[in-house]
Amino acid sequence: MKKTAVFILAAMMIFHISASEGISAEKNDAFPQSDSRISQAGYNSIKNIIPAYHFNPSFVKEINAYLEDENIQILPTDNPFVKVDIISAQAETVPFYEVKGGELVIKSAKRKIENGTVTVKVYIPRSHRPQSISIETKHGNIELHRQKAKKIDLESDRGNITVNEIESKKFYVYTKRGDVKILDLASDYASLEADRHDFTIDKIKTSELSIETSSGNVKAYRIQTEKISVDSTSGDITLQFASPISKNSSVYTKKGDVKIFMPRNSWCRYITSSKYGKFDNDFGSSDSSVKFSVETKNGTVSIIKK
Repeated sequence: MKKTAVFILAAMMIFHISASEGISAEKNDAFPQSDSRISQAGYNSIKNIIPAYHFNPSFVKEINAYLEDENIQILPTDNPFVKVDIISAQAETVPFYEVKGGELVIKSAKRKIENGTVTVKVYIPRSHRPQSISIETKHGNIELHRQKAKKIDLESDRGNITVNEIESKKFYVYTKRGDVKILDLASDYASLEADRHDFTIDKIKTSELSIETSSGNVKAYRIQTEKISVDSTSGDITLQFASPISKNSSVYTKKGDVKIFMPRNSWCRYITSSKYGKFDNDFGSSDSSVKFSVETKNGTVSIIKK
């Protein structure tokens, strides 16, 4: 009887060791190299953070997010993998995401959530440059920090948009009822549009810059561009240029004051107009072929040497 018991115990121990090794091997090989997901092992989840998958950057050519009320942040990382973290109070509100055909797709959860209760964080290796980053939200805020991509397109109905240290070939921003803040943008072409809120820009370098707002103030500093176009139905416009323009440009607001600070070596022909206000120009007349048209119907136009 004792021999039988010993034999059974030994068999159980062997089976347990074999099973443990099998589970360990299964964990190590959970995501083969042919899979875009590298590993989930060693990731320590904390309260309200859903454990993240790590994606091989070579599988992530595009980043596309279609969200309702979730906030989203695109952040740099020194780690070699693309990673998605989701901060959510309830598992039912976790957005869906996957990598397929070179595209990282993030979509809202089916369950309705309150504004700001879910945040999606996407970490991109500093050395990785996706072909495009496209984000759409209805009420959530959008943030991009220290990213490089050939094309960036950001759109929100009611959320704020903030970008910081961005490089791209083409850059587009649109929001209906959110503020736009741009801190250090370098792009060949930049189009910025907001229906009813403000633009704040500090350091932008581009060949062509277009800004449009229905009712909001525009404050842009350290501008380097060959050509600029600003159109505002109602709002004050303040522009500070770090270098002269070299192509025909225009600034227009129906109701608001316009202040333009230009370098002393600026050489263009200013065409200023204010129907019901006054205008001041520190620069004398010029026969330059480059025209800069500045107009407000009800406000003051000031062009100031700096």
